Amino acid sequence: MDSTALNKELSMNVITPLYLFLAEDDYIARSYYALLKKKAVDNAFTELNISEYDARKSNPTDVIASCMTLPIMAEHRVVSVRDASFAKCSELCETLVRYSKKTCETTVLVVYANGIDKRTSLYKSFSQNGKIVEFAKLKQADLVKWIRSSLKKKNLEIAENALRFFIDSSDYLSKDSEIDLGYFANEIDKLALSAPKGTELTQAMLKQTLSVNISEDIFRFSDDLLSGNLADAYLQIEKLLYHNAAFQQISAVVAKAIRTFCICRSLNEQGKSEASIAKEYGLHPYVVKKSIAAGANFSLSEGKKALLVLNQLDVAVKVGEIEPNVALALLAQEIGGRTFHFAERTAV
Repeated sequence: MDSTALNKELSMNVITPLYLFLAEDDYIARSYYALLKKKAVDNAFTELNISEYDARKSNPTDVIASCMTLPIMAEHRVVSVRDASFAKCSELCETLVRYSKKTCETTVLVVYANGIDKRTSLYKSFSQNGKIVEFAKLKQADLVKWIRSSLKKKNLEIAENALRFFIDSSDYLSKDSEIDLGYFANEIDKLALSAPKGTELTQAMLKQTLSVNISEDIFRFSDDLLSGNLADAYLQIEKLLYHNAAFQQISAVVAKAIRTFCICRSLNEQGKSEASIAKEYGLHPYVVKKSIAAGANFSLSEGKKALLVLNQLDVAVKVGEIEPNVALALLAQEIGGRTFHFAERTAV
């Protein structure tokens, strides 16, 4: 099932006791989760009938106890459990599988992940006993419609070349991009504050307002992290915060740079030439050369730890555990300072 099918069911007040949300686009998934809560629970009793858990910090017994609790002055109660992949939550997964075979009729359980191995018992059980909803990223045509529609609600239009610039600069459509629709929503809000109603936005206007205007600063920040230049990394953070750059956009660029480093360094150590790496992975030769050269200050094992840190911080920001500005400072300290405390926490 996709988001369109879920929207149709919710519009008819069809609610299932068991959902597995697979959020490739976290913004879309969060929007539908909010809609599901609104449909399932009366606003007057929201706090009494909604329980939300972080999978890695929660006791499976507590989660199931919430699932088996009857709603208070409402038809349903909603219980959600969230993790990036549930790969390291074996006890909780087993508990959820058992519950999925005999659910409480008045509880709506939402297991929320960015991706789950379809071979797992959790995925198979929810597929058989509940509904799996995949929140895929929008294709280009749908993204164009969504942006135009969102701007229209703000009484704004956008020129064709400006729209292309908006999309291309975001990196949303790239295969490994971690940018979701939330980036566009935030930038459109900023544009609505700076542009008079009825304005047709131009590329020049976007360059003055959008976070993408500081992409060069983000690339410099990535380079400073790889080289271990903490002083310059903190200076870049000041610039990024001044321009209200979204943490998600920054972390996506940094993650892409480190993934590229890991690929190039690993293949180079296996004896592959820069030219063959560039050809095989469709990378610019300069990018390959630069990534391999970064190995003088950054090891492959550190690159893998850095990706774990990025994942942990990204999740922490999305669930509201850490403020974006704090996450940026931690990002610099963890990767630029080579401390990797978050990576060690993930490994545990």
